[in-house]
Amino acid sequence: FTAVARGIEDVAYQRGYSLILCNTDEDSEKERLYLDVMRAEAVAGVILATTIEDNPEVRRLIEGGIPVVAIDRRLNDPGIDSVLVDSVQGTLDLMSHLIERGHRRIGFIGGPATITTMRERRDGYLLAHHTCGLTASPELMRFAHPKQAGGYACAQELLQLQPPPTAIFASNNLMAIGALGAIHERGQRIPEDISIVCFSDMPWFALLQPPLTVIAQPDYELGQKAAELLMERFEQPDKSVSHLQLSLSLVVRASTGRPAQVMA
Repeated sequence: FTAVARGIEDVAYQRGYSLILCNTDEDSEKERLYLDVMRAEAVAGVILATTIEDNPEVRRLIEGGIPVVAIDRRLNDPGIDSVLVDSVQGTLDLMSHLIERGHRRIGFIGGPATITTMRERRDGYLLAHHTCGLTASPELMRFAHPKQAGGYACAQELLQLQPPPTAIFASNNLMAIGALGAIHERGQRIPEDISIVCFSDMPWFALLQPPLTVIAQPDYELGQKAAELLMERFEQPDKSVSHLQLSLSLVVRASTGRPAQVMA
């Protein structure tokens, strides 16, 4: 989200607007509070990565003449402009990479289904199994708050299974960091003992030892396009709704290999 915010800020600055940044910490009550503040302060517009699809504060903003653009996550209102990525397809790409390398017990670490991207990544995980004629075991799926501590706790549980997964899919980069901590804490080697992949890149993931295989999102462009849509809405309040979907890319690095039992 740092790169997303920078993309928004650069466009806003060029157009003479200032950026107010609010971090909700994936807390729906905090999100409602901030949106209420935005409405009270009569901001020009709001770009929102929501924690919940149905937020009455969003409708109040729009009814009050404040346009909203949904970014990264869907709002349950097709009449709101949005800039998204295809989380299901991105997950399929990562899962296909693991399955092609022989992995069949793949642990899944995700956030709550109230966050649309988390739900879509769960759906992509299940769809990948179905497409390849595999059965997704519920014991391999763990859900927690989508931050580092949640990823750590989920990975600890997965690694204690008998047999443990041969690979782990982390639904975002913070959960991946937590999972990496749990793996290293148990003295396991990546990818010799376990492979790991992550949805969303970070600049320093390529510098890890080993570097992390990811689905890379165009984070800066997400912010840039969202800000441009908002500016267009300022200039043309009655223009047709825009739903942009940006491309993702699979970046294969050294954190994925063949499972030990396949290599033997």
